[in-house]
Amino acid sequence: MKRKSKSGHEKRLEKKKNELKEAATASGQTSLLSSFGFTKSSTSSRPKTASPIIDGGSTIDQHSSTAVPVEEEVSKASDSLVDSMKDDKNGNEDTEKNDVIINIDDASDDSPADIGLGLDDNAEISKPDTAWSKIDPTDDRWYKGKKLDLNWLLLAESCLELSRESQKGQQRRRPVVTCLLCSKYELEVKRYATNGRIPVASGVRVDGKDRLRSLVDHLLSSVHNEALRLKNLEEAWSLSSDSHPWVKVMKQCKTQTLEFLLRMAVDVYNDCRVETLSARSWPSRSLATEHSNALLHNFETEGWDADFVPFSQPSSVYHYRDPVTYTAMRDIVAKQEIKKTADVLKDCLCFSVQIDGSADKQQVDSKFITARLVPTNEVSVKTVFLGIASSDLGGAEGLLDSFISCLKSVGVETEKLVGVTTDGEKANTGKNAGLWTLLKQHIGRDILTAWCVCHRSDLALESVQSEVPELHNWMADVLALSTFFRSSPRRTKLLHKEHDKLLAFPKHFEVRFAEHTLNLLKAILNNLEAARMLWTKMTDGTINSDRKESSSAKGFLRKWGNGTQQVWLTTVMHDLCKIFKNLQKIFQKSDLILLDVLTARDAAIVNLNVMKEMPVPGGQEEKYLKNLNSSEECSAERNIRKTSQAHRFVTAHRREDGPIRVEIVQSAINFLDQRMNIEEDQTINNLKKIMDASSPAQIINASRDLVSQMFGEDKVEEFVSDVCMSWTSLSEIQVYGQIEDAGTFYALKLRKMTEASCGMLRKFLASFLTLTPHSMATERAVSHYNNIKTSSRASLKPESINSYIHVSLNGTGTAYFDPRPAVFEFLKTKDRRNREPTAEIYREREFIKKFFLSDSGCL
Repeated sequence: MKRKSKSGHEKRLEKKKNELKEAATASGQTSLLSSFGFTKSSTSSRPKTASPIIDGGSTIDQHSSTAVPVEEEVSKASDSLVDSMKDDKNGNEDTEKNDVIINIDDASDDSPADIGLGLDDNAEISKPDTAWSKIDPTDDRWYKGKKLDLNWLLLAESCLELSRESQKGQQRRRPVVTCLLCSKYELEVKRYATNGRIPVASGVRVDGKDRLRSLVDHLLSSVHNEALRLKNLEEAWSLSSDSHPWVKVMKQCKTQTLEFLLRMAVDVYNDCRVETLSARSWPSRSLATEHSNALLHNFETEGWDADFVPFSQPSSVYHYRDPVTYTAMRDIVAKQEIKKTADVLKDCLCFSVQIDGSADKQQVDSKFITARLVPTNEVSVKTVFLGIASSDLGGAEGLLDSFISCLKSVGVETEKLVGVTTDGEKANTGKNAGLWTLLKQHIGRDILTAWCVCHRSDLALESVQSEVPELHNWMADVLALSTFFRSSPRRTKLLHKEHDKLLAFPKHFEVRFAEHTLNLLKAILNNLEAARMLWTKMTDGTINSDRKESSSAKGFLRKWGNGTQQVWLTTVMHDLCKIFKNLQKIFQKSDLILLDVLTARDAAIVNLNVMKEMPVPGGQEEKYLKNLNSSEECSAERNIRKTSQAHRFVTAHRREDGPIRVEIVQSAINFLDQRMNIEEDQTINNLKKIMDASSPAQIINASRDLVSQMFGEDKVEEFVSDVCMSWTSLSEIQVYGQIEDAGTFYALKLRKMTEASCGMLRKFLASFLTLTPHSMATERAVSHYNNIKTSSRASLKPESINSYIHVSLNGTGTAYFDPRPAVFEFLKTKDRRNREPTAEIYREREFIKKFFLSDSGCL
């Protein structure tokens, strides 16, 4: 019988099959699967295992895979390859395939490889299941121990996933590979990347050997290694393996103790978020939860008509349930939040700080420090709380010492510090010995500085009150009316009898933000009619009043009668304060930048110009004048009073309302424009020149001096290089629409330029984003401080308050809190005692005694 000779195509198929077998079984190489003693079959899948309950005596079942020889696996893959190529030979080029075989050995480094192999655009691409060994021959087809072949990499690295990317104007699609591990842990591992970016996490093209080399470099990089480490830890935790540090420590505890610690960590975290509960109240609250759980369990099993069972649990229930353990857990949770904050500041592009001081009711002077930062890969700003600090030094030295100690406690250096924001106190802004100057001397370079715009606008409002003659005594009369009722519960009660819908008179703060003054004026105008009725009854004897109270009521009636100048001025100032309040609300936004201040200021001046021409439409003055014209009442206060013989040469003439209102509003416009004239700041001028630059040279000339002062002369060359590199992207930036407002235009363009720039230019532009125009972050921290340290909790230590505020301001919601790290730190901090407390002694302790009180004996 004549033997049939093989065709050329069959010879090529057999040659390809032999090459694959030789590559997998080359001498000196170890298969990835054989190193573990088994290999997976292409149809097998790993069963999902549920995490068992961690206990000191629990056992863990592990699933094993069936061992398959490597040679057999290679043979299967080779046969699959031959079958697929035979289908191509038989004219089935357009059919869908499950496995894509790609070889770009013959492709040049610059030209893309064709991976289609007859597949149409709708064909599915799936990854083979066979794993391959690492091979490092001296062949130029290999790079760092990995073959420059896409199929080989997909087989050897199970974390790689192949997809296709369509190209404009072409029917073919280019291959795109995604690293599933780096995509899953992108947020955790991106800090290991040089520029904070991981392109392979979202997919990169691999249609050339150069791109394949980049893919191999990624697989051997520290970023990928960190992702592998996180994957191994996650698997170890899910399998309760001792290789995970949490499991190894937690398995040494009893299940009941571990469950209790997890619950306590959640309670501690939630208490810090709400800011009102304390360590001494927690044991009773936790026992109340245990009591309710036991009752519900009893009623569910025995029925709702079952006998009541008092709370009587073994001593193990009281283990670790005391304020000392609560405080230890709270400090551990706070330290973890501080560490997260430090990591964010270390990984950010740059940050600026805000510093302010405040004294509480116990006259404890504390300095509050916050920071605003720009992340490395985002054009956004984020504010974090750094801490509360104090110093024995006074003035600017005390502020600097508090700032240094705060950064040291958090673990952050001043390398990325680019700006500072404070109020206008001389201790902060002093030219020779202020905080700004001392801070620059401490870090050894120049930084951006800002004076809080909210305080500056408030000074403008105070200047209006001091400059207009009619307002000299107006505020004193306003405070006198409020004090008349706030200082006497009896008068307040009588006032509420006159009208049931009244507003409480708020306390007036010396730091007179427009919002505080507006709330006071709103309460006075709302309660004025009821107050007049009460004053009338006090003067005519309807209500028994002493001589002093009756005399005060008579004076209030004359001063605050319908149609008096005092009431009219109150309505005018109410509308004026409302404009300032809206301005300061905009100034207090967390993401506000310096250029946005120009827009808000110009809008407020436009509103004031409208008010100068006429009463604010819908405002209190307009309503008051309408009611006054429709009423026949008119107080004698507005008429010229008769003078005695001794004062016959003193004029009683007063200015008309129109000139007074014009002077008030015009003064507000002038002082606001004067206080908020930030265009005179050299920083703003340089920033405008950068925004208006039409060439790289103009950007460099406008920024060179500031870059040299902020980052050092050695960074100028790098800055110039980054400007030239980014110019192509910068020149294409367009701000759409006709934006006539300069502040909005420049603010939008600054954000777009920061996003399009790179290197030192990006850091320089981001510095203006981090510079906070206001110090409201520290003011909010002061408010949280006052919420926590109430009169009943005056003995709280500064460290405890610091822990509360760190979790409250920097932490996430309790629903997203993982208590395992805190429990792990708690257990490994020191040798915890295993001896459970005696139940009788525990019940007699002061913080828990009321929970077990058998009689009502409260008095």
